Amino acid sequence: AAPPAPTVHMWAVHATQEDREARYISPELDPRVQDAMADMPFDTYRALRIASRPAPYTWETRFPINDKYSLIAKPVSREPDGRIRIAVRVEMAPEKEGDKPINALEIRLVVTPGNLVKFRGLRLDKGELVVVLLARE
Repeated sequence: AAPPAPTVHMWAVHATQEDREARYISPELDPRVQDAMADMPFDTYRALRIASRPAPYTWETRFPINDKYSLIAKPVSREPDGRIRIAVRVEMAPEKEGDKPINALEIRLVVTPGNLVKFRGLRLDKGELVVVLLARE
């Protein structure tokens, strides 16, 4: 029998530099996600989208982020040690309707259930899109 579908949690954050006196982080972000922003050079972190859903093995599960970006998670397999092999990509909406989406980021990972993974560097309105993922069974 196939292993149960992992649950994938996604936090999409808009990181910007707004010359604040004190760093601002959206309070609805999980404390561990807030901690994951500590090493970044911005002073403002706003939650764009927080989502959590089952992501069956070998299926692509889409997490819309905003009108420009979507994250697609595809758990590939469960390793003997319990880690989850997962393919992740961030798609950018095409410039012209009818064109194919653009892969802004594509990566394959082996993640320990419950550990956070952070992706950054995607441009978004005078700042950066930061995506934090967590998978667990």
